[in-house]
Amino acid sequence: MDITMFCQRIAELAPILPKKLQVKDSARVITQGTAFGDLHQDCEIGADQILGQFLYEFFLEFENVRYLEIEGLSGFSRNQGKWAVYVDPLDGSLNFKTARESGSCGLPYTVCVTILEVKTPLASKFEHIVGAVVIDLRNEDIWVAYKEADEFHTFFNGKPAKTRPETKVGIGKMIVFGEMYYPSNRERLCRMFPEEKGWLRNPGSAAYEMASVANGMAVAFICDQQKLHELGAGYALVRGAGGVAVGFFSGTYFTGDESYVFNSQRPVILAANKWIARDLWQRLAR
Repeated sequence: MDITMFCQRIAELAPILPKKLQVKDSARVITQGTAFGDLHQDCEIGADQILGQFLYEFFLEFENVRYLEIEGLSGFSRNQGKWAVYVDPLDGSLNFKTARESGSCGLPYTVCVTILEVKTPLASKFEHIVGAVVIDLRNEDIWVAYKEADEFHTFFNGKPAKTRPETKVGIGKMIVFGEMYYPSNRERLCRMFPEEKGWLRNPGSAAYEMASVANGMAVAFICDQQKLHELGAGYALVRGAGGVAVGFFSGTYFTGDESYVFNSQRPVILAANKWIARDLWQRLAR
């Protein structure tokens, strides 16, 4: 099985995964969140663990998966296979919780999968990323990226994805996503756009926000401490759609030599193109 087929098999889970969340079992309540941004009453039915356990069993069936790590759960490793798979089973847990409470579809909550080619397990880099899948669990929108001949190719709902063509940021005419969870990032984002009316937004699922840059809904995503279990997928999706990744503080483009550690964080700007990235970084540096 090649990486294209593997990503497609993951994407085929889109209509199955939401059904796994339709569980009414008070015994499965989690009382304390386990990830960086989890709720203290995490998803009331333990959605992270329910989806995580299902995905664990799904990936266990693939002999090419050598390493698996799922946020909040233990993974597995074995002596065969060529891929390392990293999963955030429910990115946007607050959105999921409030959607259940309100009885509506709510803001986005996603499954996020990043696939790396196994080189040296303790020294993985962004250049080792070979595939990514993000699934919006509300409506089954699917973003897929895979690498062929050292180039990413990104698809949104089965069609080639493309970033936006604008070369100058104007939040009155385009959407910029910024991570509002971290106070330092909120403050910086507000200073970037003084007196400007417009669409600086944060739907609450970083995987969804980064994926939205890839298919042109947003022009950029900005965060000063983004978790890598989402950033790896976002990086692949945006690169495959023609966009760029830029260091938040350095303003330099990602080369692929940056280290990839599942439970670490990295400051980043994901942008539709190099001109948008440069505009945003200059605003940050002011």
